[in-house]
Amino acid sequence: MMRLLDVRSKRIRVVGIHGMGGVGKTTLAKALFNRLVGYFECHSFISNVREISAGLEGLVSLQNRLIASLSSNTVSVNELNIGISAIKEIVYEKRVLIVLDDVDNVNHHML
Repeated sequence: MMRLLDVRSKRIRVVGIHGMGGVGKTTLAKALFNRLVGYFECHSFISNVREISAGLEGLVSLQNRLIASLSSNTVSVNELNIGISAIKEIVYEKRVLIVLDDVDNVNHHML
């Protein structure tokens, strides 16, 4: 897995871990995150994406969690497109590690 991620590369990497419940996907994701975190300027591990995104505020709530964990900025967004812009501004030209755990909808990449 470490070779696949090639953390010294300047390229963008997206890795999905999928499988039946209870096989250790979250444990593996946490272990990788803890091992890789030192290679990145900003990092975030967001758990329970499926549960949070189903809530009243959904993806905007997830965006606010991501923004809060990636920066000291206390800005709160209330619209999906504003959140996308804010996240882009935070991560622009930075090495960033983001782990989204328990994603069950491919559209959550818009986080």
